[in-house]
Amino acid sequence: MRLFAYFCFLLITIVSSETATYSLTVSPTTTYPDGVKKDSTLTFNSQFPGPLLSAKVGDRFVITLKNEFSRPTAVHWHGLYQKGSQFHDGPAMVTQCPLKPGKSQTFNFSTAGQAGTFWYHGHYRSQYTDGLIGPMIIYDPAEPAYFGYDAELILILSDWYHTNYTENEDFYLATGIPPFPNSPLINGKGIYPCAVFPGGFGTLLRTPNCYPERQQRHIFSVQPGRTYRIRVINASALSTFTFSIDGHKLVAIEVDGVALKEPSKKADFAYIAAGQRYSFLMRMDKPAKKYLIRSIMKDDFVNLFPRTVPNINRFVEDTLLQKATAILSYDSEMTSPTPIASTEPFSYFKYATIPPDSRKSFDLLDDQELSLIPKDDDTAPCHVDIEFVLNIELNLSTERSPRSLFNRSRYVGNHTADPLLIQVVKGVKLKETTNPLYVDTNKSVQIVINNFEPWAHPIHLHGHHFWVVAKGSGVFIANISTISETTVKRDTVMLDKNSYVVLRFVADNPGVWPLHCHIDWHNTGGMSMTLVEGRDDLVGIEIPEQIQKMCADWKENLSYSEND
Repeated sequence: MRLFAYFCFLLITIVSSETATYSLTVSPTTTYPDGVKKDSTLTFNSQFPGPLLSAKVGDRFVITLKNEFSRPTAVHWHGLYQKGSQFHDGPAMVTQCPLKPGKSQTFNFSTAGQAGTFWYHGHYRSQYTDGLIGPMIIYDPAEPAYFGYDAELILILSDWYHTNYTENEDFYLATGIPPFPNSPLINGKGIYPCAVFPGGFGTLLRTPNCYPERQQRHIFSVQPGRTYRIRVINASALSTFTFSIDGHKLVAIEVDGVALKEPSKKADFAYIAAGQRYSFLMRMDKPAKKYLIRSIMKDDFVNLFPRTVPNINRFVEDTLLQKATAILSYDSEMTSPTPIASTEPFSYFKYATIPPDSRKSFDLLDDQELSLIPKDDDTAPCHVDIEFVLNIELNLSTERSPRSLFNRSRYVGNHTADPLLIQVVKGVKLKETTNPLYVDTNKSVQIVINNFEPWAHPIHLHGHHFWVVAKGSGVFIANISTISETTVKRDTVMLDKNSYVVLRFVADNPGVWPLHCHIDWHNTGGMSMTLVEGRDDLVGIEIPEQIQKMCADWKENLSYSEND
């Protein structure tokens, strides 16, 4: 398997199998994603990003995870429902105890009812920001004919930090300011200016352990005359990206693992928030040989604070390149059905001279978001049994720093207690510090989220897709704000600054599911709620022996601090 290519041609990927079996090992590895050496990169199977995990709709994943890192870890399968496998969702101290060093864990869950683009990532503290990310695809054999495509490409967008996750956490918890990343990456490749010549600081700045010869740009080789499905995953810790491919229009056929009834109208750009995924349909019929794939950090997330406010990266505005690029390369002489992936070395100065896109006017996919109708014609519940109203505000009274929180209430876990799901199974009422939201099974739920802050938040719900029935500026006002039941269905929604969003879903999946901001620093700081769904159905169910053993291991001679 060519990890950095992520080419998933249907004739070699879709196979008749009932169980997709994988092994993942978490370990520290030295990497140079943007040319800067980082010894503390956390990897799956010594690779960044991690290996592609794939199955067909209806198959079962059996994934063995081994921890060869010196700290505990945990892994979440982002977007998977985990119906009947609640203990396999992965978030530490919610559905399981962390996996201690030297220990192994086996996940076993079905893909029934789901197909599309997903991803997996660390869900213990902020470990995924140090490299614990990877693509996860569930193939529907009917979709190539339905949408009319011949082959696929997978792109993973991410932001990258030269500092490790513990340093970044400490900075955020002490200041309330999200640490800015050093570089954006596409499939684990990017560029950082090893030398920045006189500019804002008037002096030559040199970055230690930075090696221009290791900087590369990914090349995706495609064949003219074929139609491709481009799967895009935003695995960032902070950044929303403006995504585009020069010379090509974006036509969406999937959002967050939900196939669309009809392809979207053509767009020039798409905003893709942390945790979100899109599939775009593209016919490769352009005359030129190469086109740039552009992933640009949205200004709202880079320029959150004035330049006078210190950040973990001292010279962020002078050294941070907001744009990552890859190359879409036509190869008219290609005869093999499997494309060859390669990389292109390039320098900061060459990068800086890339001409900008020359288009005069732009169509934005986000303007169409609410009209992206699911392929199954499934509509949102027409009535609401229970409603929760969550307000996002900056809490100035937190003990160490101001933080973005739901209803000014910080989620506070307890690493010495049972995970929340086990507590519910044992009949224990969750503490208010876990921000529980209780709902009975088979009830229709509406969650109204008002954002009173001047920056956006990507909101993710575990265990469900939800319908986005309303979005708008200001505050949601019932009976006045527009509600649409025929609308997009997804699992991660971007809530714009000073705006509201209204979500609906049916509580048909008993479990304990986090609802949190997918800006990882906000989640780490406590911007999370706990959906306790079907408590009466959960009390007394069998706790898997493996989960019990992991918690026994965790509590035995527990020496990790609250921050571990």
